[in-house]
Amino acid sequence: MNFDASLLKQGTAYGQEGAPVAPPPRLLNLLETSHHVLCISHVSPDGDAVGSLLGVGAILRALGKQPVLALQDELTPEYQFLPGAETIIGGVAWERVVFDAQPGARTLDEVEEVRPIHDTVWWAGQEARTKTGVRFTEAKVAEISGRDTLLVTVGGGPKALAEGLLEAARQLDADRIIGVDVGGDAIATGEEPDLRSPLCDSVLVAALAEAGLEVPSMLGVLGYGSDAELSPEEID
Repeated sequence: MNFDASLLKQGTAYGQEGAPVAPPPRLLNLLETSHHVLCISHVSPDGDAVGSLLGVGAILRALGKQPVLALQDELTPEYQFLPGAETIIGGVAWERVVFDAQPGARTLDEVEEVRPIHDTVWWAGQEARTKTGVRFTEAKVAEISGRDTLLVTVGGGPKALAEGLLEAARQLDADRIIGVDVGGDAIATGEEPDLRSPLCDSVLVAALAEAGLEVPSMLGVLGYGSDAELSPEEID
């Protein structure tokens, strides 16, 4: 799939009267100053979602960027013929099938093939798993990316996790900690009718706030409402 990047600045959309409309300058500036771009779409993607994702990816590559195209679900067969479909990563956001029959967070004593930074924060390589043989999603990310990922546990509560985050920041020589939540349910008040998984998020946010007493910390939200728990209006 080829795209002439010069068309972006010439105007490729059309207004109500049929005249070309150039993209807003802020959008162009954002694209020009970005390099590694994560592109996502909605759950249970249809043809519009898949086609739009591939189109945005083609535009970004034409601009010299390195996009990562990601969908929650694996691409279904009817869309696999599309040019560039092989570049889409599936199953990124969460698992719909229960892989681990044991509920709750794991402790360090319950996992293997990890390198502890702290009791609550570990380096996870491609083989990181529970002692019952359940491989962590972070291990799959490590396999795809070719580098270890950080795996945290909320089992010890927010104070213990904050200590782990601070130790990780020290070892990595990081001067800021940024937590990123997909969808925005991490900032829920608890009264939202569709909220389904507040406990883990609450511990993580509290740990981030605790760690922020020593190292500047913040929480970001990616994809307002994309996990179907909070609406964009509730997040705002």
